[in-house]
Amino acid sequence: MRNLRNLALPLFVLAVAACEAGTAAPARTAADAVGDLYIARLDSLETQLSQLHGEIVKGEPTPASTAAIHEAFGASRSLYKRVEFLLEYYTPTSAEEINGPALPEVKEDDPNLIALPPTGFQVVEELLYPELDPAVRTEAADQTEILRVTVQRVAQYAAEREFSDENIWEAMRLEIGRIVALGISGFDSPVALRSVPEAREALVGLRTFASLYDDEAGSVQPLLDRIAAAEAFLTSGGDFDAFDRVSFIRTHVDPLTSAMVEARDALGVGIPEEGRAWNPNARQLFTSAAFDPHFFAAPGTPRPSAGEIELGRRLFLDPLLSGEGDRACSTCHVPSKAFTDGQVRSVALGSGEGAVLRNSPTMLNAALQAGSFADLKTAYLEDQISAVVTNRDEMHGNLDEAAVALRTHPSYAAVLVDAHRGGESALSGDDLQRALAAYVRTLVGMDSRFDRHIRGDEEVLTESEKNGFNLFMGKAKCGTCHFAPLFNGTVPPTYTEAEVEVLGVPDRKGSLTIDPDVGRSAVSRNPLHRHGFKTPTVRNVELTAPYMHNGAYATLEEVVDFYDAGGGVGLGMKLDNQTLPPDSLRLTTDEKRDLVAFMKSLTDAEVR
Repeated sequence: MRNLRNLALPLFVLAVAACEAGTAAPARTAADAVGDLYIARLDSLETQLSQLHGEIVKGEPTPASTAAIHEAFGASRSLYKRVEFLLEYYTPTSAEEINGPALPEVKEDDPNLIALPPTGFQVVEELLYPELDPAVRTEAADQTEILRVTVQRVAQYAAEREFSDENIWEAMRLEIGRIVALGISGFDSPVALRSVPEAREALVGLRTFASLYDDEAGSVQPLLDRIAAAEAFLTSGGDFDAFDRVSFIRTHVDPLTSAMVEARDALGVGIPEEGRAWNPNARQLFTSAAFDPHFFAAPGTPRPSAGEIELGRRLFLDPLLSGEGDRACSTCHVPSKAFTDGQVRSVALGSGEGAVLRNSPTMLNAALQAGSFADLKTAYLEDQISAVVTNRDEMHGNLDEAAVALRTHPSYAAVLVDAHRGGESALSGDDLQRALAAYVRTLVGMDSRFDRHIRGDEEVLTESEKNGFNLFMGKAKCGTCHFAPLFNGTVPPTYTEAEVEVLGVPDRKGSLTIDPDVGRSAVSRNPLHRHGFKTPTVRNVELTAPYMHNGAYATLEEVVDFYDAGGGVGLGMKLDNQTLPPDSLRLTTDEKRDLVAFMKSLTDAEVR
């Protein structure tokens, strides 16, 4: 492995350490140079924020002063984007304070459930655009000062830490995923819509820092060329609504991802020890090979054997797990129906015409998310399985009792041996949980027509479907909650947190009454989560009707109309904590058609 700590960088050589000895200090390393430049850029950002503050506190707003404020804000955002990859990697909590959503937050571990007001760029953006209202001038100035102080704190932290090659390159790689999923969707510039130029600034930052690693062999030059080409595409990409996201991802992102891995490997840079949902060696984003479902298992969970997976598959289809022996997992998650049951809500066990609380979700790609159930009441699939099996309305079973029955069940004799259980008497309820979870983690697919187009098949998508994706990630704002490429609510690129959204779903189609299900707040006790639910995947959504947690809408067209109207509040309901913007998206009939067409292009070629 090449030793990057001996890579000479003339621009970052230390001054003479001891003149009387006539010797120079050792050359700075590439990682040291990155740290030095990062601190310098943070100092520049702090200075620029001070300038923004000065523009805000000037006299009465005029067209000229508004332009000056917007210019200062844009310059601040550009400087931030150029160091975003390091700030997000090394100080994620501060990154949230600097560029998190402009929504109040209650910390999950706060027993007093105190709502913390948001801070950062997105708060400032809402105050400054389309122009600064004099009534909020003081608030805008205060928020900008909070932002400046936070950046100053990050710079102080950076000055005290050591930067490593492995972490720097991983941070750069993750930024590519961040640009695709959050940057070009408008996630962090929802009002000013600066997302396209800011994605370019993020790439400029990557190119600048990556160039510090280039060696005599030119190991990094192909990567730098790829970044420059992507920058050029973004420069000529037009405004937010017109930007061709399909072409950008297909033509530039996948080649750039591959070039990043190749440059890292050519330099001999290792991979950090911590696991990732997004495979550090993945050269493409829109493929199931890019993601590791086991990342979402509980810490310490061993990777399953083929025998355990087969045991889980058999159990999934077997009513033996239910208390009465008449209901299997597959009763409500039917393989031929994309692992749903097509019902508004599944029939409750032993209740005649009664139903369970919520619509039955698909198991396809269910393993690729942080948290289970619509209200995120369990963190891991194993816990979800236990909750469903023991639930009186769902299966009313007992895993330990089922394990005892299986030990002598003749049809399971061979599969138990293959599962390496070390003897029939060793089988336990926990073993059944793990086997079922292992099977569900195989139900991962990213081989839809859309995926194949991104990977190089030019003819497989229609123009309507391409336009639908551009709308999904642009004007329609779907991609700000259903994050590409998984199109669920687990936040990329680290995939450690699932978002909860409050949409104002009615109790039935056409109603102006909010569905009484309080959702996540029943678990978290957080009033901000009232009527809030986990954001599900849009993959295979063509096959998983009816939609929403309560099955309120029968078609995708009805769902699009609901979002276009601005959710429950946009329809005229009262809901103070709705997170979905209540303004109409003003989608045309053709745009709605294209959106639905795109979503249907996410159906996997083989639905197991």
